[in-house]
Amino acid sequence: ALEAQPSGPWPNQAKPSSLAGMSRRDAMPDPVQMPARSALLAGAGVFVVSLAVYLRTLHTGLPGPDSGELITVARVLGVGHPPGYPIYTLLAHAFGLLVPWGVYAWKINLLSALLHAGAAAVLCVALCRLTGRRVAGFAPALALAFSRPFWKSALVAEAFPLNSLMAAVMWLALAALLRDSGLLGAAAGRGGAERRARPWPLGVLILLTAALPAQPHTLLLLALPR
Repeated sequence: ALEAQPSGPWPNQAKPSSLAGMSRRDAMPDPVQMPARSALLAGAGVFVVSLAVYLRTLHTGLPGPDSGELITVARVLGVGHPPGYPIYTLLAHAFGLLVPWGVYAWKINLLSALLHAGAAAVLCVALCRLTGRRVAGFAPALALAFSRPFWKSALVAEAFPLNSLMAAVMWLALAALLRDSGLLGAAAGRGGAERRARPWPLGVLILLTAALPAQPHTLLLLALPR
């Protein structure tokens, strides 16, 4: 007598229960499980690529109009137009003293390129940590790095690159706070059972990194979590 064959797409084995219970959320990468090294490598790649292009297109002389003023102010430790940009002035003055080659105007222009390349890299790391995907950090960071206003400010002496870097650090601190609080990834679905004991220092870091660039640009305070 012929034995009855089981019906269904799996004739010789039981239907996998994992496929039946798999949801779209389970198939997504868990940001908490992404190694920090992968995010850092993606950020380093963004930094190298953006800085290489910035150096190729960097202004080599004395730009105008505000850029010339900021270079002069950094040289003599003066006070620029309101709000004065004291943090940028001190940083640019120190950078001009530490770099041993090139004319002074080129040095301060180079500082803008380094700051904006760093801002794009930090943003890449933050997005990688939030999403668990390197491409989700790499692509948006490069899109920002080569957007017209961002690229233009990276080629001349400007206060905006420092603000951009501090804003990116704020997003990185926010990503770390969400992870450490159990509000990101698989831990969030378990009611935060894996949250760490004291995430509050990262909250203070978020506040400080938002307050520093908010001295000349108070709109950055609106990015604080509420």
